[in-house]
Amino acid sequence: MRKLLILFSLLSMNVYADFHEDNDKSFKNVSTLISERCLATTSPHEFFKVVWSNEKYEVELRNNNFLKSPCLSDSDKIHLSIYRQRDKTQIIIPEELAKPFETMVSLKSIPRDLFQLLITYEQKINFTNNPGLMSFWKGEYLELINYYQKILNPPFITNEELNEIYHQAPNRRVVLDGKYDETVRLFLFCRKDRNYPCLFTAKDKFDNPLMSINGDKIWSQPALAQSARGLSSNIVNGRTPQGVHTIDSVMPYADQYRSFGKYRRIILNWVPTDDESEMNEDRATKSLLGPLSENTFWWRQASVSRDLGRTDLRIHGTGKRNEDPSSTFYPFRKSNGCITQREGEYPEGTYHDQRQMLNQMMSALDLPLSYENEERISGTLYVIELDNQQAPVLWSEIESRLGFVRDNDRL
Repeated sequence: MRKLLILFSLLSMNVYADFHEDNDKSFKNVSTLISERCLATTSPHEFFKVVWSNEKYEVELRNNNFLKSPCLSDSDKIHLSIYRQRDKTQIIIPEELAKPFETMVSLKSIPRDLFQLLITYEQKINFTNNPGLMSFWKGEYLELINYYQKILNPPFITNEELNEIYHQAPNRRVVLDGKYDETVRLFLFCRKDRNYPCLFTAKDKFDNPLMSINGDKIWSQPALAQSARGLSSNIVNGRTPQGVHTIDSVMPYADQYRSFGKYRRIILNWVPTDDESEMNEDRATKSLLGPLSENTFWWRQASVSRDLGRTDLRIHGTGKRNEDPSSTFYPFRKSNGCITQREGEYPEGTYHDQRQMLNQMMSALDLPLSYENEERISGTLYVIELDNQQAPVLWSEIESRLGFVRDNDRL
């Protein structure tokens, strides 16, 4: 273990970058997954998390008559029907599922994950021989549909709200039992089009702008927060949702090099709520924002993801390379919902951003840089979409919006 301490002084090492699907050794075919549902060894959430993680399942489901399986509920079958057709111009739900769906609508018993699929793909969904069924759903759930549509497509954050969140630290001593008092506040600024890199910056435990390790400029670092399969934040394995996340240490080991790179990944969790209603107050989340955020919608994407049961969001590197220099996110790789870092040797240079991130987080907490102190990393993360430009987020525009003097215009 002592040898690992050497890593903290080597800020020019060869490492790599990536996403955590396609582990062929653990791949299970659709029939096996459905059989496990029959045996009740997996929950519906875990079942769909696996299914949405790998495009191989789309191919399998086209040739699998899952509609006849007694192991799947009617809502499961509607879910899978949408899943396997999501890239088509029309999603046709089989006639035998129309009556069960009508009953679910009437009883207001549509599962949350299916409801979010209906929100996301509603313009393309039709039930065979029952063209009015989606209109019936919209009529019965009108208020809730409008609410979630605002969350999925919220107005961009105003400059006043952005500055309030960044410059006016909340009183974290009275939020979540003070667990995140005097911890780092990490910010990730993104475009609506997540195929372009976002940008990290942070404030330290004293709520001062976090400086780079050598102290010559405010720290910033690019990252990617895009779904490998282009899924929205309200679907398992979708993009990292806007909103507030908690930062809760690191994984015990850097033991999956190909998927996550050489360094330990940072654990992200949801801000908890004590309200189980659909449109809950999220008082804890609001307490980590500011008065201007009381009635805005952008940050509620994280709340929806939490309520759907999404898990395992991380900040991590990878052991894979991006071999396409023409991609808008080069040299990053996409993930199944996590925030990914550049790593590895490329013609333009060598990247080791996860190592730098870990060091910066310890510095923000005024901790010596050591392997053991990585486990003490703690704080809150704010993921914020700024606008719909199709370009990487640069420090020059962030410092301008936050009122800083320009000193490190770089990616």
